[in-house]
Amino acid sequence: MNNIINLSSDNVIYKDSSLFGRIKDRLKVKYEGEYFIKDINISIKKVRIPANVDIKSYYRNVNIAKRFGNSSEVEMSPNIWSIIDYDIFNEYQKKLFAYSIVRSIKLSLRVRNKNINNSCILIYDAKDKINRYIIYELAKVARYIILLSDNLKLLKNIREYVMANYGVTPIITRDNVYALKEAEFIITSKNIEPKYKSSIWYLNNKFIPKNTQNLQINNVIYKTPWEIEGVEKNIQLIGAILSQIGHNKRVEEDLKCNGIYIEKFNFIV
Repeated sequence: MNNIINLSSDNVIYKDSSLFGRIKDRLKVKYEGEYFIKDINISIKKVRIPANVDIKSYYRNVNIAKRFGNSSEVEMSPNIWSIIDYDIFNEYQKKLFAYSIVRSIKLSLRVRNKNINNSCILIYDAKDKINRYIIYELAKVARYIILLSDNLKLLKNIREYVMANYGVTPIITRDNVYALKEAEFIITSKNIEPKYKSSIWYLNNKFIPKNTQNLQINNVIYKTPWEIEGVEKNIQLIGAILSQIGHNKRVEEDLKCNGIYIEKFNFIV
């Protein structure tokens, strides 16, 4: 039996590194039940932990939650705060995360009779590690890519890698005004307010922009052939499942082989 720990928390995050906070956190870790997917021999255990995003506290609470897995080998499906959840994703989850973002942008543009191959896609801040697989995935389908960051030295290395492996030459710049104006779609790990007409994919799922007139996305939900009660079929969970039952193919092939498709992409608060 393959085990997955599905982590959830309250929506409002906070930071508390105090001794009293540690005691409170321990009391708030709750086991909420288990769901079996017999067809693929997977057990999903639902655990609720505090929304404490102090780094040490977060990892402490995650490690406490892992004990409910009853196994040394357990995959985590965290849905607390994407910026730090990403650090405990396995490699497959990171690749699915990138694929899901790029795929949702393709679908969004298609609805508006546009093509990602001809659209300007901006990644900001391109130096952040959460963006690395996204850059690679985007380079498979897009030709007009802007990488925005103040670390041009790192961006040059990324550009050389992308050119060598994907045949695309991204524009690199530290000019915020130029990049934000030019972009049709922005993928951002920074908390930015929309200034132009660009659509925005927010990697920080806890940031809520004041201006909501633009199309904004921070979440992707999948449709699967399995019913999973009381659990959101998000990127993290699907990645945890496929990393155990996949056949080491490309993410897109694994999704198709298992009858899994994007059901919706939206902005959740």
